[in-house]
Amino acid sequence: MNPPLDSTTTKYTESLTASTLPNRIRVVHMPSLEHTAVSNMAASWMASLAEAQKPHVKEFVSKIKAQSELSPHDSPQLAGFVVDTFVLGMNDLAGEFGVPWYVFSASGAAFIGSMLYLQTLHDEVKGDLPELKDSDAELEIQSLVNRLPAKLLPSMVLKRESLASFLGAARRLKHARGILINTFEELESHAINSLSKGEIPPVYPVGPIVKEIADALEQCGHRFLWCLRKPPCKGKIESPSDYADFQEILSEEFLDRSAKIGKMVIEVGLAVEIKMDYRKDLSKDGIIVSSEDIQRGLKLLMDPE
Repeated sequence: MNPPLDSTTTKYTESLTASTLPNRIRVVHMPSLEHTAVSNMAASWMASLAEAQKPHVKEFVSKIKAQSELSPHDSPQLAGFVVDTFVLGMNDLAGEFGVPWYVFSASGAAFIGSMLYLQTLHDEVKGDLPELKDSDAELEIQSLVNRLPAKLLPSMVLKRESLASFLGAARRLKHARGILINTFEELESHAINSLSKGEIPPVYPVGPIVKEIADALEQCGHRFLWCLRKPPCKGKIESPSDYADFQEILSEEFLDRSAKIGKMVIEVGLAVEIKMDYRKDLSKDGIIVSSEDIQRGLKLLMDPE
């Protein structure tokens, strides 16, 4: 789907079709929509984009299904839908075609657990989430090792105009056949275990999927060794961030960044700054830590001269 409010997505998908993709992967461009067909509200534009594209997606999938019925031995069969976290409204189509649907989350398991916790807090405990914006309360979220200061929740949760979209997505998660998450057991064992104990669909770690960090490491010109181990208890980084408004890091180190990262960068000189600010607000220009930013930090660290 080509968002009329964001040309970067279109450019990215066009680069995918031009690259060498496996034969079993096909990128299909949905028709471009008029700007007026998509909400200008920062909190709901992606949901409205998905809603406006539903007829086009339905038409395309109907053609696939019709072809498979005509040539059942030569054509792929429709098995199900995998729906991105931000367009969960597409799950209706899976029901129309009588196939299961799954969720794919580009964030980690800790974030998915946080979504479900906040939805329960709002719906069952009747907690007023926007009231937490300036609160000193700390939340005990099962998917996180450490308590999370409530005032550091994602911006989308703390604004009434965007909260409904967040809660709607969290509610739909519980009705999926399964949740595919960009993570792996060794990185988020605590979060994955906490999700397996809840009354939610099965969780399938399918990561790590290559993003900006891998590209920066490859391009920096330095050899590196990526070591993973299970930490004894605290200091544990729980989750990479999601894209868009959910782009947060839910970990003790990151939440305490001013003291810890600042000391490492400024006082001790054992680290270099890449990006110190992290909260992303959909109503403003977003903050993206690109591979170029990371590569620059790596070079400064390895070649200070």
